Amino acid sequence: MRVGWTTLRWCFSPEPTAAFLSAGVYNTWPIFRLVFLMAVQDQISAHLDARFTLQHLEVINESGGHNVPPGSQTHFKVVLVTPEFDGLRLLQRHRLVHETLAQELAGGVHALAVHTYTVAEWQERFGNAPMSPPCLGGSS
Repeated sequence: MRVGWTTLRWCFSPEPTAAFLSAGVYNTWPIFRLVFLMAVQDQISAHLDARFTLQHLEVINESGGHNVPPGSQTHFKVVLVTPEFDGLRLLQRHRLVHETLAQELAGGVHALAVHTYTVAEWQERFGNAPMSPPCLGGSS
């Protein structure tokens, strides 16, 4: 599973709530709870990885290209390659992805671009290896 814990936060809570428990709560003192919050991008990756047998997965935060505050996690693109899409129409594939990411879509995710491929479609379009990201330039 692709998981990256990105935020640590102390929360005052005498009783654990559903939100705390779903975020991954660990008792550290009877009154305080240490809460680990996953980045939305990591949540998306984890949920897709748990739901599908993936040959390739890209989750790209495209929020920076939109009129949102810096560091936002509201606009994403996902690229999935799985044999589970064999025989499914594009709409059926997208529904599966949207069902898998219902929690994120009901929360702070404003836009989700979904690109779904079977293994054969991916190989026909891109060859046997996944595409490398474009070079962003550099000094060398």
